[in-house]
Amino acid sequence: MKALFPGSFDPFHNGHRCIMEQAAELFEDVTVLVCDNPNKKHLFDLTTRASMIQGLPVAVCNTSVADYARTHSYEYIIRGMDGDLFEQGLKLLDPSLKLIYFPRGEASSSIIRSLVGLPGWVKAISPLVDSHVMCQLKYYWLQKLVGEKAFKHAASKLDRPYHNLTHAVDVFYKCTKQTREVALAALYHDTCGTPEESVCYYGGCSNIVMQLIRATDHLKEVEADSSGIIAADLSILSSEWPEYKKYVTLLREEYPMSDEDWGKLRSEFMSKLLETRKGYLPAKARDNIRREISEY
Repeated sequence: MKALFPGSFDPFHNGHRCIMEQAAELFEDVTVLVCDNPNKKHLFDLTTRASMIQGLPVAVCNTSVADYARTHSYEYIIRGMDGDLFEQGLKLLDPSLKLIYFPRGEASSSIIRSLVGLPGWVKAISPLVDSHVMCQLKYYWLQKLVGEKAFKHAASKLDRPYHNLTHAVDVFYKCTKQTREVALAALYHDTCGTPEESVCYYGGCSNIVMQLIRATDHLKEVEADSSGIIAADLSILSSEWPEYKKYVTLLREEYPMSDEDWGKLRSEFMSKLLETRKGYLPAKARDNIRREISEY
């Protein structure tokens, strides 16, 4: 037996996944059908919404659900239990289709959309979606905050193994202040070779953005950082050792030099960092740095 699970899935959440898991126990073939809803203002376009659904059969619907089901020989339609949706569904869908309803849990796409951008939204939404969806939501809000042009410009330049868009986004969401200025600084501070080069390149930005970028030059003394960008940029140093080693390996790929030269350069930099940023380095970070230095 074949079944379709149609919806706008903007975004797909754990409640949807729960429905698919239940349906898979009854049907041999269950496909998520991503559709447009003209009555909704979508965060993501149809293709992006489909790409955000990982590990499940997914199709995109450019026609009505009923037409798609008939064309592809689907007899059953899966829906989440949503009050009067049952009666609505019977009226809207082809009468020959059989509707089956499953409990979906407390997650709701509309609630998730309404939370994005509010204080604490990342912590609130993270338990409701998988990591891939969460990443896309973070990208969406950051782009909305700084503007599409600025976001795409930074994304085009952040192409190094470690200093990439993922790192920049991670820095922003770890900052204690998440203003537009902090967002621009998080995106721009690694687009050039050094923070100072980034300051020169983005000289048209506000003084606040320039100061925040300069704060990520970790060998220079800075005044107290209320934005949290220094601690956010250095947070990788407090990782568990395997993750720390992965970070160092990626960083090493950015420097085309001999292992001997790299070891000397890195040791000198990290030794100075222990002094210039000692107020921002937890014990775990200091231990990792010393252990790394000892291996060169």
